[in-house]
Amino acid sequence: MKNKKQFGFSLIELLVAILILGVLAMVGLASFVSSQKKARDAVRKHDLTEVQKAIEMYQADHGLYPLLDLPWGNEFNDPAHPETLYMKKLPKDPLSGQRYCYQTGDEGDSYQVYANLENTNDPVAKLSATCGGRSYNFGLSSPNINLEELGEP
Repeated sequence: MKNKKQFGFSLIELLVAILILGVLAMVGLASFVSSQKKARDAVRKHDLTEVQKAIEMYQADHGLYPLLDLPWGNEFNDPAHPETLYMKKLPKDPLSGQRYCYQTGDEGDSYQVYANLENTNDPVAKLSATCGGRSYNFGLSSPNINLEELGEP
């Protein structure tokens, strides 16, 4: 009898290889999703910092913070002097496209602006504040307010 050499892989070897590739793909996908969340949170933090700068410029010009809701998704300018531009386009949430929440003191002497961070393990996502009927875990405010005193840290 002649010995025939068999070329190729057995069914078990193929299944083990597919299983290993599947596990590696799942680990990579989980890491990718986590990275996407962190990137969107970085955008949210940057957005709120830029909005804070624009609000502070408005306050420097008018002596008070804007009393009305901000025009999210549109230009933020001085209604009395449209040529005075504070921000070309007020940003919205990068995932949902919803507005960030802005609230001001009754007399325009303070403000808070809020967003929700997806990565709740982020050290700055410790705020527990309500704005416009929704809960938020991250916010910035005027210098005369401590957000941790407003919400439950």
